[in-house]
Amino acid sequence: MSQTIPDAPPTATAHEPAVKLDPRTFKRGLSCVHCGLCLPVCPTFTQTGHEADSPRGRIQLMMGLATGDIQPTPSVRHHLDLCLDCRACETACPSGVVYHELIEETRQRFAEMAPPRGHRRLMRAIFYNVFVYPTRLKLALLPARIMQRLGIYAPLRKSGVFQYLPEGLQKMEQMLPAEGRLWPKALPERTPARDTGFQPVPGALDNGKSSVAENTQHGLKTRVTRKCHSTRFFSNTIRLSAWVESHRIPTMSYPSATAK
Repeated sequence: MSQTIPDAPPTATAHEPAVKLDPRTFKRGLSCVHCGLCLPVCPTFTQTGHEADSPRGRIQLMMGLATGDIQPTPSVRHHLDLCLDCRACETACPSGVVYHELIEETRQRFAEMAPPRGHRRLMRAIFYNVFVYPTRLKLALLPARIMQRLGIYAPLRKSGVFQYLPEGLQKMEQMLPAEGRLWPKALPERTPARDTGFQPVPGALDNGKSSVAENTQHGLKTRVTRKCHSTRFFSNTIRLSAWVESHRIPTMSYPSATAK
């Protein structure tokens, strides 16, 4: 007797769902065919090699939470928290699973179940009330920049004083650059393009006849071996493609046989 897969999360079962997902989001998870093509592109799986740290494994965890088969234990939360939500798995998925909707809604449900406390609440306040405002972020970094200019920040770091900070602030402090402006200027709205892109070197594709071709714009020299058959082949291929494109005959559209 075949087992049918539900199209929506259960509403009244023996196992109460630990995380109540939206039916549309739950159906997204059912699209996963467990092929494993997402494993090589997942940054956390490539680092840990743990199945639960892969998109395929996390989908199974989230589906298990939605059906009530598993509970949000610290281990389950840890594997889900490690996800960077980079969505690299979505580009590699042949089934078109919209993974970010699953992980984002699950995290939102976790936040509703247990609001952050202590240092987690402090980190959330910093992210939402400081990082998103450039002026506030500059003011928050100003004391550290002043201590760096005075030469007292490095001794403080070596003394180990910063290890008494909360875990999140310790990680931020470790990523702080060793130097920087006291008050960074705002970036311009538009940056003009510069002549720093690739420029074809004159004479480099002249059928390999020139041994040295010089780019007068950048002052560079490019050596081309005489009688370079590969260079000659590719240059002729490019010329042939351009000729075919310019002499292409436009296709004619005929009316359909069923058209009236």
